[in-house]
Amino acid sequence: MRIQSIAQEAIADSDDVLTIAIVTNVTSHCILARQLIDVLGKPPVHSDLEILGSDDTWTIVWSRPQLTLDAATAAINQALAPIIRETAR
Repeated sequence: MRIQSIAQEAIADSDDVLTIAIVTNVTSHCILARQLIDVLGKPPVHSDLEILGSDDTWTIVWSRPQLTLDAATAAINQALAPIIRETAR
């Protein structure tokens, strides 16, 4: 999976922004959703995450949590390629 594009738009009458990311080469939208929830939080409790798409191209949209464009890009990249932590032995 990879980010095709990511952008932010101002929400009218608000200081908040809407983040829109388009992800391609998605082999499993279920895995994508799980990884996004791990990074952005569970909707509707921690985020207002929406995932729309079909085949191998999916659009991810959220306004909560509020992140800068750099932080949003880092979060999506983390979701697409999660770091597997070693368990303590």
